[in-house]
Amino acid sequence: MTEYRLLNFPMTGDIALMNAKFGIVAAQSAARRRLARYSHAAMTVDDEIYIDSLTNRGIGVSYWVELDPAMPIRVFRHRPTAHRSHERIRMMLDHYGKAYNFAMAAKGHPIFRKRYGDAFYCSEFVAAVFTRAELGVDPARRMVMPADLEALADNPAWDDVTAIYRPYIDGTTPPNSKLSGHSFAETFRTAGQTTANVREMSEKYRKFEAEMEQIRKALTDSATAIRNLTRK
Repeated sequence: MTEYRLLNFPMTGDIALMNAKFGIVAAQSAARRRLARYSHAAMTVDDEIYIDSLTNRGIGVSYWVELDPAMPIRVFRHRPTAHRSHERIRMMLDHYGKAYNFAMAAKGHPIFRKRYGDAFYCSEFVAAVFTRAELGVDPARRMVMPADLEALADNPAWDDVTAIYRPYIDGTTPPNSKLSGHSFAETFRTAGQTTANVREMSEKYRKFEAEMEQIRKALTDSATAIRNLTRK
């Protein structure tokens, strides 16, 4: 991988911080006792898409061009491992997306300690991707908030590459899947459907379990009533 590419193109494994919802930013500022600026974190895939974790749909794919150009955003790249992270994370995402589902694989990782329903805290997801790729890079060791990832700005090993992504967010430059050597959009669109199917099956199973519990309770109550009658 050339130095020119490292300096001028989107790469799989870059970390994006975005949005600035007041409540989340304020909570992070209070928890970390320093000013937080972003409320959401994501992992870049290429010049077209990024993956993130949202409370209403879990882990899935989103498109740069769908972002509001006025939204606060900052993208970082770990320069010492950029060439390895690009290849390893890309291969990992491709494998999990096609094999059974990256989201389901990530759920077993111990770094996920905070959940909102079936969705993971977005920044914990980003940190876990780096850990699973075995890059020897731990973006944040504590329970990860976007503010913890934002602290990477103070680390000289991480470069601010926001300007590289700005043309794709603004829509002034169309995406080119050849940049990453493979287009992941269709892979993750399929993976997203798989995730939805898994959630639907899980919900049906929970309803079935609830119904079975009601039946068990009714049978237990009936048995108790019968025993009471026989004792009389």
